[in-house]
Amino acid sequence: MTDDIAVMTRVSPADLVNVFHERHRAEQPYTMCRDVCIFVNPYRWLSMYDQRARDRAALDASPPHVYVVTEATWRDLREQSQTIVITGESGAGKTEHARLCLEYIANRAAGDTNHRESFERLMQSGPILEYLGNAQTPRNGNSSRFGKFLCLDLRDGRLCGARVQTFLLERARIGAAARPREGAFRIFYAALEHAGDTHGLRAPDASVALNEPAAATPSSWAMFTEASDAVGLHPARIDATCRLVVAICFLLSRDFPSASRVLGIDVHVLARTLTHRRLRVVDSDDIWSECDPDDARTRIRAFARSIYQRLFDRTVADINYAARGDLGGSSLNVLDIFGFENFAHNTLDQLLINYCNERLQQLFVHDVITMQQVEYADEGIACETVECDSCERCVEVCEQTIFPWLDEALRTRTSARDAVNELRQYACVTVPRIRDDADAFVIAHYAGPVAYEMTDFAERNADELRPELIDLMKETTIDAVDGVLSYARTATDERVHSRWTPSIAATFAEQMNTLCGAVSSTRVRYVRCIRTNESGAPDHFDIDVVREQIAAIGLSHACRVMRSGFDLRIAHPAVYRRLRRCFANRERRRALGLLRCAPGNTLASPCDASIGGVWGKSLLYVRFATLAELERHEAAFAVTGAVRQALRRMRAVKRVQRACRTHLFNRRVARRSQAREQTARQGRAACTIQTCVRAWHNRASNRFRCSTETERLREQVRILREQLRQKDEWIFRATQLLRQSLANQSTAKVEALLVLT
Repeated sequence: MTDDIAVMTRVSPADLVNVFHERHRAEQPYTMCRDVCIFVNPYRWLSMYDQRARDRAALDASPPHVYVVTEATWRDLREQSQTIVITGESGAGKTEHARLCLEYIANRAAGDTNHRESFERLMQSGPILEYLGNAQTPRNGNSSRFGKFLCLDLRDGRLCGARVQTFLLERARIGAAARPREGAFRIFYAALEHAGDTHGLRAPDASVALNEPAAATPSSWAMFTEASDAVGLHPARIDATCRLVVAICFLLSRDFPSASRVLGIDVHVLARTLTHRRLRVVDSDDIWSECDPDDARTRIRAFARSIYQRLFDRTVADINYAARGDLGGSSLNVLDIFGFENFAHNTLDQLLINYCNERLQQLFVHDVITMQQVEYADEGIACETVECDSCERCVEVCEQTIFPWLDEALRTRTSARDAVNELRQYACVTVPRIRDDADAFVIAHYAGPVAYEMTDFAERNADELRPELIDLMKETTIDAVDGVLSYARTATDERVHSRWTPSIAATFAEQMNTLCGAVSSTRVRYVRCIRTNESGAPDHFDIDVVREQIAAIGLSHACRVMRSGFDLRIAHPAVYRRLRRCFANRERRRALGLLRCAPGNTLASPCDASIGGVWGKSLLYVRFATLAELERHEAAFAVTGAVRQALRRMRAVKRVQRACRTHLFNRRVARRSQAREQTARQGRAACTIQTCVRAWHNRASNRFRCSTETERLREQVRILREQLRQKDEWIFRATQLLRQSLANQSTAKVEALLVLT
C-alpha cells in the first residue's frame, strides 16, 4: 500500500503487481514513482475527480492523483513551459487523463469568455480525431493510431489560446495487407453507412480499405456530423471529408470512374497518372511510360495515403482555427500517444511505434537524471553524472540500419535477408535460427524483446508520391475537395519534387525528431496508464495483463533509474524526528561514520557504495542499507534507553515508596500527638467553659432573684394601687348616692310643704 514505489526495497514486476493489486482493491488507482504518476484503470468512475479533490491537490493535501501532477505542472508554468506525457495501451485511460489535466488547468486559469469557448471547442474535438485517427487493433477496438499534442497558451495565469498538434499518423494502415482483427480508421465505416446512396459506395468496393466487415467501436456518420457541428466545422468541409474517404475506397479497389466522379477529376487523367510514370524533358512534351502492376499498386496506395494525410491535417487545422486564440508567454502541453506494442506478428507499424517509445524513454531517462543532477546542485552537492541505459542501442539500430535499408529498398529492391544479416552486428539484435527462413529478427527493447517479421517491411514502407501525383490533386473541379487537397506542408512538397521521395519510415523519423524537440524544450512530467484486463470489465484485475504492461512501459527500469545514486531523500526535520537518538550528542559520531560523509562535505559519486549518505541543504540522501543500519542503531538505542529508563523508574518508585512510608509514619505520629494535644486543649476548654458557665449561672441566679423580688414588689404596688382605685371609686359612688339621696329628701319635703300648703 505504499504511495511511492521508488522507496521499495525490491521493484521486481511481481512486487509491483502486488502493490497495484492491493491499491486496486482499496480503490486507490494512482501510485507515484517519485514524480511519475501511475494509473491502474478500474474501468469504473470513482468519486475522486470532484471539486473537493481539486482543492486538496491545490493545497498539497492529496494522496497520489493525476491532479497532483497537474498542480505541480501549473505551479512551475511561470518559470518554464510544461509538458505532461501520457502513455499506455489503448483503453488504459490516456485520452480521459488528457481531458482531466486540461480541465484542471482550465479551472485554475482565469480566462475570458471567448478564450474559454475556444478551449471548450478544442475539448469537443476529441470525437472527430477519434474517427479520423482511431482504428481496431488485436488488443483494442478503438486504438489511437496517432500522437496528440494538446497545447494551452497562458499569459500571466490567464488562458489566452488553445491548439492541437498531431504526430505520427499511421497512414500505412490504408491499403495495407489485411491482418486478423485489424481494421481501418473509423471514418471509413461511418462513410460506408452514409455514402451508400449518396456516392454509390458499397461494401464490396470498400472491402479493400476496411479489412474487417465492421468496426469494433460503433461508428456512424450522424455522430461524426454532430461532433463536427459542435466544433464549428463548415458543412462543405464535412461533405469533402465524406467524398475523400469514399474516393480512397474506390482508388484502393481500382474503380477509377467512381473515384474520378467523387473527386471531380477527369477519369482519363486519373487513370493515366496512377498507372503511368511521367518523365519530363526540357523543351519537349512529357513522356509517359506504363508501370508494372506492383508499381501501379504502390502509386495508388501512396496517392490514397497522401489524400488521407492531407484530409487529417486539414481537419486538425480547421479545429485549431475554430479554437484559435492569442499566443501566450508560456504553454502547457499534454502528449497523448500510443504505447509499446508486442503482438503475435509484428511488422513495420509496430517497429515504428516501439521506436517512438524508445525515443520517449530516452527523454524520460534524460529528464530523470537531469532533474536529479539539478536537485543535487540545488542542495549544494557536487557529484559525477549518473550513468544509465538510455536506449541508445535500439535507437541506433533503427536509425543507422533499418531505416536506411528501407529507403534503399525502395530504390534498389534489395532483399530483406541482406538487412537481417546486417543486423547481426548489433548486440541488442538477435536472429533466431528457427525463424531464419521468415527473415525475422528480435530487438531487445527496454520493455522487453520483440520479434519482427521483415518480409513486408518494404511494401509497408512504400510511399512514392511522385510529382505527377501532386499535380493530379490540382485537377479537381470541386472547391471543397480542392480546399483539402491543396493543404500540404511546404517542406513535404519540396521533398516530393526532389530526386527521391521520402519513405514512411523516414517521414516517421522526422516527425519523431520534431516531437522530441518540442517535448524536450519544456519541463516534462509523466503519467503512465495501465489497463487491468483485456475486456474492460470493472473491478477485474488480471495479473498477467498487468505484468505485461509493467514490462511494456518499463516501470521496473524506471524505478531503477529513479533509485540510481541514493535511494531515499529525507528532509532534515524528518531525519531528527525519525533518528533523533542516532544524532544525539553521544551517538552523532557513530551515525556520521555510517554515512561516511559529514554535513557540508561534497559527494564524489552517488554510485560510490562506500558512501552511505550525504547531507544537503535541506535533505539527507541515504541508501536503504545505511538507513536500515541507522534504524537498527536507533532501535538498539531505543531498547537500551527503555531499559535504562525502566531501571530509573524502578529506583524512583522505591524512593517514592520509601518517602511514602516515611510520610505515612510521620503522619500517624503527628496525628497521635495532635490527638493528645487536642484532648488536652479540649479538657482545658471544657474547664474554662464550665467556669464560665458557673459564673454566668451565679450571675444569672442573682439577677433572677433580684428580678423576682422586684416583680413581687411591683405586683404588690399594683395590687395596692388597684385597691386604692377601687376604694376611690367606692367613695365617689357613695358620695354621689349621698348627694342624690339628700337631693331626693329635699324635694320630698318641698312637695310635702306644697301639699300642706
